[in-house]
Amino acid sequence: MITGLLFGTFDELHEGHRVMLREARTLADHLTVVLPPDDAVATMKGHAPVQSWTVRAEGLRSSGLAPAAAVCSSSHQRTDP
Repeated sequence: MITGLLFGTFDELHEGHRVMLREARTLADHLTVVLPPDDAVATMKGHAPVQSWTVRAEGLRSSGLAPAAAVCSSSHQRTDP
């Protein structure tokens, strides 16, 4: 069994997201999507997400493309290479 792990914001789920999720599902038997919390999105992108992480997670689950969605810790720190 192959488990896939995909990280992304997935704010306002759109067709590009769906294409990526469908492709990821072809590579794994089980796919878990990890979403950054709202404060981390604001730090990474310079603005808060349009949708809260709970709304983003529910959108992924209800799409049927990512039945498992989790939020990562807000204690991360961004480091630029």
